[in-house]
Amino acid sequence: MSKKLSKREQGFTIIEVLIVLAIASLILLAVFLAVPALQRNSRNTSRKQDIAAVLGAITEFESNNNGAVPTVACGSAGSYTVSTGTCAAQTGSAASFKMGFYTAAPTVQTTAVASAPTTDTLTVATGNKCAATVGTTTTTGAAARSIAAVYTIESGGGLVAACQES
Repeated sequence: MSKKLSKREQGFTIIEVLIVLAIASLILLAVFLAVPALQRNSRNTSRKQDIAAVLGAITEFESNNNGAVPTVACGSAGSYTVSTGTCAAQTGSAASFKMGFYTAAPTVQTTAVASAPTTDTLTVATGNKCAATVGTTTTTGAAARSIAAVYTIESGGGLVAACQES
């Protein structure tokens, strides 16, 4: 009889195996749910850093040019240029333009932004500030050197308009 008991204690029961599989499944599910949110947050952080760099470049341009407003902002990895020219003239061709996630040169304008841009485009409005309506700007109460950038970020439910001032 003691021989039978020792043999029985050597393996796992089916219940024990099922419990281990259920716990492993829960851990994998938590990881698979968390990874997309982490990637989305990383992309949004990169977008915000790009916008801060563009706003800084525009502020510097205005300071160096007696308050003149640039008409275009161009960039490549870590390098941002603003001028009254075109990005094609600065980068060789419009196709070579690449600034982080943004697929086109940011539009720089002095008029208020009426609606949020599409995915991975950026609109910068000089002489504007962020309006109460998310994703828009206003000239009301804005100083001449105020700069507002309107862009979209990703959220769990899709794209959300955002505005950042400098």
